[in-house]
Amino acid sequence: MTNPAPRYRLNSFSLTTKLVIVCIAALSFSGREILKFGVAAFGHEEIRLLVKFGIVLAGLYSLSGFSLTRDKITAAILLIVLGVVASMALGLPEEQVHLIMFAVLGASLFRDFRPAPAAMTYAIVIGITVGGLDELLQAALPWRVGDLRDVFINALGVIWGVLAQNSASKPNVANP
Repeated sequence: MTNPAPRYRLNSFSLTTKLVIVCIAALSFSGREILKFGVAAFGHEEIRLLVKFGIVLAGLYSLSGFSLTRDKITAAILLIVLGVVASMALGLPEEQVHLIMFAVLGASLFRDFRPAPAAMTYAIVIGITVGGLDELLQAALPWRVGDLRDVFINALGVIWGVLAQNSASKPNVANP
């Protein structure tokens, strides 16, 4: 007799996943205003530096809670560097923030589904769905604009977060 597939409900998700989704929803309403305030108060370059710091924190989050090996640390550093390079290519701080938020969401979703064989698929599908719904919500608000490019950036962030978390959570294998 085989075990049935586990059923997931909203209360099955970790507090981190729930908080990230709430932050994404809240920023749908006022994210642009918060970013404009930050740029006016601190300047463009300082905000970009803060975003890169957020990328590093997102990469370090993927390592937390695991026994660390050289391979895991190397994979996390590589993914952090790729995230910084991708964020520099995006240019706009708002797009960089999208990348970070959805990377953390992807990593957190992967952690929530991790025992399941299809954890990567579940995390990516749900993360991209949240990203699409975020843009639909913004399109419905009269003072915001939903953007297809942001859906792609959100998806990139989710995939980046899932890959970072997967690289950090692979089981330790003894060297022969």
